[in-house]
Amino acid sequence: MDDHRLGFLAPSSIIIGILTLLITGGLLFTHGGTLFSPGPLNPQKGQPIAGVASHADLKGNCAACHGGLLQKTNMDERCSACHIDIQAQKGDPATLHGNLEKKNGNLECRSCHQEHGGSLTDLSRAKVDHTDFGYDLSAHVSKLDGSAFNCKDCHKEDFVTFDSGVCMECHLQDQPDQMQAHTQAFGYNCLACHDGIDTYNSNFNHDAFAFGLSGKHAEVACIQCHQNTHSPADLRSAPTDCNSCHTRDNPHSDLLGTDCASCHTTNDWQTATFDHNLAAYKLSGKHAEVACTDCHVNHDYTGLPTDCYSCHKGDDTHKGQYGTDCASCHTEAGWEQVQPFDHNAFSFKLTGQHVNVPCTSCHVNNVFKGTPTDCESCHRDQHGGGLYSHCAYCHTPDYW
Repeated sequence: MDDHRLGFLAPSSIIIGILTLLITGGLLFTHGGTLFSPGPLNPQKGQPIAGVASHADLKGNCAACHGGLLQKTNMDERCSACHIDIQAQKGDPATLHGNLEKKNGNLECRSCHQEHGGSLTDLSRAKVDHTDFGYDLSAHVSKLDGSAFNCKDCHKEDFVTFDSGVCMECHLQDQPDQMQAHTQAFGYNCLACHDGIDTYNSNFNHDAFAFGLSGKHAEVACIQCHQNTHSPADLRSAPTDCNSCHTRDNPHSDLLGTDCASCHTTNDWQTATFDHNLAAYKLSGKHAEVACTDCHVNHDYTGLPTDCYSCHKGDDTHKGQYGTDCASCHTEAGWEQVQPFDHNAFSFKLTGQHVNVPCTSCHVNNVFKGTPTDCESCHRDQHGGGLYSHCAYCHTPDYW
């Protein structure tokens, strides 16, 4: 046994041990980060923070993220020290990080952000309430090939923003004709109207809003009323008065105003109900049965004469003998319905048996003006001219 041993260690062993510690310490000092790193840092760049645009810029400075054994700060706290904007988002459920905090509690950064060779962002293990962002995923459970959707299918590499072009890529494969017509009509900002549960689709209940669809309106394509529409606000701003859409169809040239619904219904233009009693000229009797176009020729509704003779000149059997005031004798119940005529207002008064004589007995062929008033013109002389030629000398209208 060697008497020069120091305890159970030989001098050579001590020297080797010291050299090993020195070499190890030197390697740790110069290449420690490389020796113990599980992989390279992600080179993806973003907005620089304190001069660092990507984690790869940290190179071997492990202490920037990993605290020492004696330090009290954990890795999440070190992340927040740099990414102060993310820390602020955690208090707002409307942001991605706030939503994650709401659904997952105090979720560690590395649960989604796996450095050293892994994906910089992997949300597969995190719960996200997508409805908080205004888009429900219940209709996007599986893709066209039947496989399940994942975040990157729609968000690519950026989970904070979304490009509507992704919608086009998928839906053009399934509905090429519809998508082409739809985008031409409403533009390419799909999320402006679509919320994942198709609130504004073909099953949209228009009757739940102020302007319900009935009659022919129910058959009209949306774009015919909602032109240049790119958002729900644009849809709601569409005018609801008839004239805004039907000005070009108005044959009245605004002569009757712009309230089409006062006469027309949504069933068709031809079926119209106009309350003529609201106008200056009221309709009664036979006038109520006359077709509108009989009086309103060529859709002329203003300035029409309201006197009888202007319309009934051609029906005047009196040939103008009694003037043009037809209403002085006739009523709107019909030409035959003549008002009681006061013959006593004329030079030849009716008395006695003359009151019972039909008008046509004296007024033959509707001749009224110039009818003789002497007795002999109507009454044949029974005396053969042997007596006076004037009947009234002996007779009265009461009896012969």
